[in-house]
Amino acid sequence: MSSYDIAMVRSFVTVFETMSVGIAAEQLHVSQPAISYNLGKLRRLFDDPLFHKRNGRMEPTTLAESLYPELVEALGRLDSVLAQPLEFDPAASTRTFTLVTTDIGLIGLVPRLIQAIAAEAPRVSLHIEPLHLSSAADDLIAGRIDAVICTPQIPSKDLTRDILFMQRYAGVRAPSHPRIGDAPTLEEYLAERHVSISREAGHTVVPDHLSTLGRELDVAIAVPNFMALPGIIAETEYLGFAPKLTAERLEATGTARAFTLPFETALAEVSLYMLRRSVRSAAGAWLRSTIIDTLQDLDRH
Repeated sequence: MSSYDIAMVRSFVTVFETMSVGIAAEQLHVSQPAISYNLGKLRRLFDDPLFHKRNGRMEPTTLAESLYPELVEALGRLDSVLAQPLEFDPAASTRTFTLVTTDIGLIGLVPRLIQAIAAEAPRVSLHIEPLHLSSAADDLIAGRIDAVICTPQIPSKDLTRDILFMQRYAGVRAPSHPRIGDAPTLEEYLAERHVSISREAGHTVVPDHLSTLGRELDVAIAVPNFMALPGIIAETEYLGFAPKLTAERLEATGTARAFTLPFETALAEVSLYMLRRSVRSAAGAWLRSTIIDTLQDLDRH
């Protein structure tokens, strides 16, 4: 594909994503006429207008909707290939890797990973983004991110999956909770009000298990992730749950006490996902092995 063809595809993809010729031009550091020219070539090629301007936005046609997934994937593959040097020297590299994980991963896993990377690759940078499960596979395939560490499964034939470790869950309560001790009964546990974590965060083991018993939590407050949990637990009598590793970290800070849940839950698998073709590159293979070597010992049976 010539640079001219690449420019056409990149213009199309950026206009599709931003719904604006002006914003696309700013992002690609070209003029608006250049974007319009590239779109014009594609319109003639496909004999389709591709976009209609409505209410100040560029709305895609049916054909453009069908072209976008194929073109963004092709562009991601090309960018991934062009960005990868044939050799990768961790000690000299200044590359930035983009890692997606949950807030729990950010608290419990990323600090270990930073230490490991710094020891071997002192000039490599790590960019952390929050997990959006619905777009994780597409972001990996398009080359927008390098790796995902999470509990929810991401089914895709284009991705590799390495199980890093298994984790159990523990309850968390205020240190001075008046009714809940270290091993409450099921009835004592369910009689309390609870903090619920969004299913998008992937930590559904506890509510899913209770559902099999025909029971459910009395939810007082629902939060999008675990970041809000310590403050809520410390200031209320609500109960929460967290991966055991995280619950132990909270207990060590004095903001909460961990307790044994009154039922056995399935072990949750924490996995690493990467694009299959990227792990065949020197840089991708290094990142994969570094993550596995650093985190695979966090088995929390």
